[in-house]
Amino acid sequence: MGKRVAVLDELIKKRINNVDLSGEYTHIRGYHGCRPISIDNYYQNGIKPIEKEFAKREAIFRLCDQWITEEKVIDRFNESWDALKHPHKSVWLTYSENEFFNSSGHYLIYGSEFLCGMAAQLFCQPNLKRLGIPTIFHCEIPLQNIPEAYLSGINQQICMRDSSGGFRVYGEVLAEEIVGHSHPKTIFDPLTSSTYCYKAQR
Repeated sequence: MGKRVAVLDELIKKRINNVDLSGEYTHIRGYHGCRPISIDNYYQNGIKPIEKEFAKREAIFRLCDQWITEEKVIDRFNESWDALKHPHKSVWLTYSENEFFNSSGHYLIYGSEFLCGMAAQLFCQPNLKRLGIPTIFHCEIPLQNIPEAYLSGINQQICMRDSSGGFRVYGEVLAEEIVGHSHPKTIFDPLTSSTYCYKAQR
């Protein structure tokens, strides 16, 4: 069987009540929301699980300002990293692009949930809006790279006409599994219950 991609929103629109996911499809469409500085980097290197040294550099780069020192960021980083459990270090995707307009817009506005949590503790979340561009990457993930626990509920979601939620992947999303991206400009911010409008930095 050649590559066949299950797109949950499309299956719901067709009002199909039961799908033999592994028998009819090889991949599932997923969406990854983030706030990258370089789009090309994702197309060259894929989407990787959070890694300590890279995350530390990102924290210093994105959070430091005239009041938040590098030392303060590193202290907070070490505490937060030690508390971060394994599943939260994985790459996560949503089943539907709509998720980022309904309840998960904070990934586009602030980027990494890990850094957003650190910024909240340092009272500097607005700093995360200074760099990068809100981006949704469209990915086609092989079914064998998704834990069965996330696939087993697909039929129930189709029957309920519900494409909310998401899934994690084993390892990384390869560059060739990224098939497109978009840059939303107007996003609902669930952290402030307000609308965020992106404006490119000059």
